[in-house]
Amino acid sequence: MRKRFAAGALLEVPDDAALAALAADPDVDQLSGDAIVESQSALTNTTVGADLVHLGLGSDSPAGRPVLGLGVGVAVIDSGIAPVPELRGRIVVARNFIDRDPGTGDPSPHGVDEWGHGTHVAGIIAALPTSWRDLDATGIAPAAHLANLKVLGPDGSGLVSDVITALDWAAANAARYRLKVVNLSLGAPALQSWRDDPLCLAIGRAHDAGLTVVTAAGNHGRSEDGTLVFGGITSPGNCPYAITVGALDDQGTPYRSDDTLAPYSSRGPTQFDFLIKPDLVAPGTHIRSLVAPGSVLARDYPEKVIGYGSHARLELSGTSMATAVVSGAAALLIDRYGHTTQGMSPESVRFTLQASAEHRADAGLYAEGAGRLNVAAALALPRHATAPPIMGEAIPAGGIAFASQILWGDQILWGDQILWGEQILWGVRALEGNQILWGVQLLRGTQILWGVSEVSAQQILWGV
Repeated sequence: MRKRFAAGALLEVPDDAALAALAADPDVDQLSGDAIVESQSALTNTTVGADLVHLGLGSDSPAGRPVLGLGVGVAVIDSGIAPVPELRGRIVVARNFIDRDPGTGDPSPHGVDEWGHGTHVAGIIAALPTSWRDLDATGIAPAAHLANLKVLGPDGSGLVSDVITALDWAAANAARYRLKVVNLSLGAPALQSWRDDPLCLAIGRAHDAGLTVVTAAGNHGRSEDGTLVFGGITSPGNCPYAITVGALDDQGTPYRSDDTLAPYSSRGPTQFDFLIKPDLVAPGTHIRSLVAPGSVLARDYPEKVIGYGSHARLELSGTSMATAVVSGAAALLIDRYGHTTQGMSPESVRFTLQASAEHRADAGLYAEGAGRLNVAAALALPRHATAPPIMGEAIPAGGIAFASQILWGDQILWGDQILWGEQILWGVRALEGNQILWGVQLLRGTQILWGVSEVSAQQILWGV
């Protein structure tokens, strides 16, 4: 036995005979492989309306108080976080959960970000500029504090077992470090139902401990030949307890009217359980954020480094980046409403982010979930206030929300295009009970549904 979890354990099995004996043991409910997970790799603030919230506009906070995520802790489970000036003083704890460096077998440095992905993600969430020249580095929740929980090595990969250990640590230490949000910008192939996936079960424990877990949908929206793919949601994005985030391309402008779903963003439904995922989408393409000095991403991909010296920024695309945007939005919501007597449960955060999102009728739930993140509308929604326009464009809330397999709002059940958008037409019987009625054979032509046989351990996610 290599490691014991809150539920279950990590075992090293010497041969096939021992594995068969373990599988036949009546006391063993489920076996899962320790799969490899990898990272999914100030324009954004304007696009989602966070800059308005930072100024105290559009929310019903007392006297228009600026909302910046103050007092809200976000656990970043990733490749580590470099102590760069924009995060100075707000990394309240660092823990290393990697047993050994995948390349050398040696223990990894404590919390150091050799890969560079974790620092980039942390900057999207909570970077605070050190001068007016660096305003482009402002995070979505620039007053939030961070827990640096390292599970990915210098090649951007790690093991599911280490992610589970980090999640359980975050749940156990949430009160001590005032942790409210967990960011999981990583993923692995979904090879089993979420009910049997130990990583999803760990997210369930974190959810029960009051943590809002935000995770990436995956970067498998199209096959290599450009064919549209349905069913490409990765683990743990297939978990009903997580807020699963897809990616938009904002076309390099702050205007929302020209935003499109990023072609790489994974679409639902989830394999095995056929859940509606992602939950919503946010900007994730060409996102500029902090650079970890000397990191592999900065060194090996110099074309992705914009600027020089202390003003350099790393530009990455992926559902990893969109996930960090939503984690920051969750921190803002909890800052505004989570300190009240009632507080904000993880499901309250999910509901508010979804119901306030902008829904496009031609997108479909399996592509964009409830819609496109609108932070200003999310903070206005609880008291039905009118959200301020973004770049002169009035953005109505879509009013669509769902948790696990349960949908809120009758409008979801009607309309031919609500589930699949322009791809497949569905009527009101598309949803019945807790299951979606369709068969794999319905997906034909230019659409494919990913099967287990098409996803191997080598087809892993990366953020560049």
